[in-house]
Amino acid sequence: MKLFVSDFDDTLFRSAYPPDGWDRDRDGYWWELPESLGPPCVPKVPGMEWWNQQVVKRATQLIRDPEWFCCCLTGRRTHQANFSQRIPWLLEQKGLLFDLVRLCPADGSDQGATGPWKLSVIQRLARRFDADEIEIWDDRADHLADWEAALLDYNVNTVHVQEPHRQCRGFRFRGRQYIEVNDD
Repeated sequence: MKLFVSDFDDTLFRSAYPPDGWDRDRDGYWWELPESLGPPCVPKVPGMEWWNQQVVKRATQLIRDPEWFCCCLTGRRTHQANFSQRIPWLLEQKGLLFDLVRLCPADGSDQGATGPWKLSVIQRLARRFDADEIEIWDDRADHLADWEAALLDYNVNTVHVQEPHRQCRGFRFRGRQYIEVNDD
C-alpha cells in the first residue's frame, strides 16, 4: 500500500488571508475564524480559482488508484468555527473523496503544534498500511524537511507547494466588522 498526504490550506486550497485592516493583536488569530474559510472572504461554493489545480489533479489521480490510501491533514482545529464540517464539504464539492480527512485535535496533543501532530498521523498510517511509498504535499518547507528526516525507513517523496497568497478582497476590517470596499 502507498500513502498520499496533502495539506489543505495553501496547498490544496488557496485559502484567503486576512483583509486589509486586520490586526492579530486586536482582532484575533485569523485562521481560527469562520470567515477565513467562508463568506465574506471565501464564497460558499468556491470556484476553480480557489483550488491548486496541480494538487487537485494529483490527488484525484491517486484517490482513484486502489493501491493508494489518500488523506488530507490540516492544522485547522476541530473545535474552531465549523471547520470539521466545512473542510470535508469543500473537498466533497470538488470531488475529492479522500480515504481520511483529519483536523488537528482540540485537546492540545503535541502541544498544539501542527508539524508534530501531522507527523504522528503519517507515522501511524505508514505502520498501519505497511507503506512502501509515501507522497506528501505541503506548503511548509520546514515541515517537509522534518518529516523526511523522521521517515527515513520509508520511500518518501515530498512536494513543496508554493502558491501566491490570496487576500480577502473587497472588504476592510474595522471595528470588528467587515466593510465592503468599492475599487471604483
